[in-house]
Amino acid sequence: MSSRTLALALTALTLAGFGALMGLRESFSWVTGDEGTYMAMAESLARDGDLTFSSSDRERIEAAPTDGERNLILQRTSLGITYSKPVIYGVMASPFVWVAGRYGPILLNLLAMGAALWLTLVYLRRLGETSLLTLATFAGASALLPYLAWRMSDALLVSCTLAGLVLSLASLRGPDRRWLPTAHFLDANWTTLAGGLLLGMAAAMRYPNALLAVAALAALVAHRRWHRAARLLAGIAIAAAVSLGLTIALTGAADPYRTPRATFNPAVGYPDGPDSAVAAEQLGGTELATVRLRTDPRPRVIAYSTLYYFVGRHTGLLIYFPAAIVFLLLALRRPDPVAIAMVASVVGISIFYLVLLPHNYFGGGAAIGNRYFLAAYPALLIALRELPKPRWLLVPWLIAICVLGSAVASAWQTRTVDRTSQAHAYAGIFRLLPFESTLQSIEGSQERFWLHDWDWEMLHFNDPFSRVARFSFFLDADSPPAEVEIANTRTDGLMRFLVLSDAPEIEFEYRDWRHSETFRLERPVGARGLVEIDASPAWRRHPFWFHWRLHDLFEARLARLSIRTPDGSPATAEVRYLGPAAIPEDIYARTVLGSELPTLAGAGTTSVATVTVRNDSSEVWKSDRVLAVFLSYKLFHRTDQGVRVTEGGRTSLPAPVPPGGVLESEIEIRWPVGPRRYGLSVDLVHEGISWFEERVGSPLARSEVEVVSLPKAEPLPESRP
Repeated sequence: MSSRTLALALTALTLAGFGALMGLRESFSWVTGDEGTYMAMAESLARDGDLTFSSSDRERIEAAPTDGERNLILQRTSLGITYSKPVIYGVMASPFVWVAGRYGPILLNLLAMGAALWLTLVYLRRLGETSLLTLATFAGASALLPYLAWRMSDALLVSCTLAGLVLSLASLRGPDRRWLPTAHFLDANWTTLAGGLLLGMAAAMRYPNALLAVAALAALVAHRRWHRAARLLAGIAIAAAVSLGLTIALTGAADPYRTPRATFNPAVGYPDGPDSAVAAEQLGGTELATVRLRTDPRPRVIAYSTLYYFVGRHTGLLIYFPAAIVFLLLALRRPDPVAIAMVASVVGISIFYLVLLPHNYFGGGAAIGNRYFLAAYPALLIALRELPKPRWLLVPWLIAICVLGSAVASAWQTRTVDRTSQAHAYAGIFRLLPFESTLQSIEGSQERFWLHDWDWEMLHFNDPFSRVARFSFFLDADSPPAEVEIANTRTDGLMRFLVLSDAPEIEFEYRDWRHSETFRLERPVGARGLVEIDASPAWRRHPFWFHWRLHDLFEARLARLSIRTPDGSPATAEVRYLGPAAIPEDIYARTVLGSELPTLAGAGTTSVATVTVRNDSSEVWKSDRVLAVFLSYKLFHRTDQGVRVTEGGRTSLPAPVPPGGVLESEIEIRWPVGPRRYGLSVDLVHEGISWFEERVGSPLARSEVEVVSLPKAEPLPESRP
């Protein structure tokens, strides 16, 4: 098979895979992350001719079809309230938005990327016979193509750097080996000026990309191409000046990252309209509203971020840019000044983000792979002195095919539960790679922080296979195992879970990197559902970005939790993480000081009972905690099969009751619609563990209640004791 045929076959396979992903993810209708702001900027320029946030902008945003389009980053400047992102993408996308509406940015991305790839193909012909296969590997064995569907600057950014480097440095690689109409235009003097303009635009859109322009300039100087170096520098300067002028003219600020800025959405309001005074407080000029880069002094965080930079499941270059690894190794085999300059620029950009932004080196949760690396990626292709042989490209394509297959399987598996940009990362090869536990945010993750009496415990759900409540989460027998990160400052691996289910029998499985254990639970209620696990040692030990104890080391573990039933029937379990704590036994000690219960009630009505009780235990009674204490009641009546017991709803305690404190509270009793005589008992319940009467022998209060039918015309008023 010729390299051309192989390139076409692999391209078709890649396009089919990405097409399936977009169909499953609804990529063209779903807006996420920074897309909302970039789209709003292009629309504002296309419709209003400015970038100020006015009432017309607000009306347009509120009428947007998806929630992501309503998420805006705004700033306060001399012009008032304006959008706070680099303006070049909005300026270039605005004509396309005027023509094609909300699909305009995608059209711009396609045209820019198509032009850049065509220029690159012309350039690669100078280096060997596998130019088409090499270009297909660059585009297909990477996360480049998905960004075409993202309505933000990344696709334009990588197009500018790719085309800019080609135009700037093509003359250093010799003439085209075959006669074509385009054979020699890359050697013209104007191409270096054009390359400088494009590299300057890339630097204006994201400042660290200026290292790519510096690298191109250094390569020309190393080859003593002084005139070309001067033209390149002139192009960079012109682009920088035009970008600065546009930014000041359209936003009133020279830098969108150095003015008071904040994120706005319907939940917090917008700084325009009736709630503008409240929303505008976020733009009060505080330091928190201004983006500031700072070196993180914690080397462990930087070290772990570097690990994830290469092999992390959401950001790792190995799976999102396998071609980059091969290009890097080939460039280092026989480096010349171009290769050295290009590799140095990539290393410099990587170090910049890993040192200054170790919690966000990849560009935020709404991305596929590392979008900050995306702009530097072309430098590794331009670093090649000669094109690789087809067999050298086998490894990145094998990785890419495995990754693409895993992504499609994951997107299919999560199509009903996850519409985020990370829907691809929950199956196959992704599941084998480490979760980025130092990152500030990953879209789709569910965080829960539970403050126990002993210490902080953090639970972070890495996939959508669990429904998360405030103090618990729910597992379904027909769902894949839910992966959860558990982090604490303890050095032991003791974990306790309370597993509650209405199923007659379930199996609860815990699995980490070295330890697996299954617990069979028969109607697991109360202490019978308590699961104790001695987890494997943590292989990650580092601080976390969110924690106020910045220098404390946390033990971080990944666990996979699942339930199943012996017969395969559906089942759901509520799971509560208790940390290392045992269930307090003396929490049930109390003294009843008084009670008032009804003796007569109307069928289908509600009565109110009152109880007064003193907490004689050494524990605080609270309803707002993992193992909560509530007031509740039971109704008893006789049937042919014996005594039937019905539990009532839970009533939260009005306030925490400390040891020695007195609880005086009302509780509503809802009566069945059928008239009969009921036994009523009111008691405290340690939710999920036991009723207090099971530990001390009697409830807070008991009574016999006659429930009677009510005449329809004369309803019985609510009964009070």
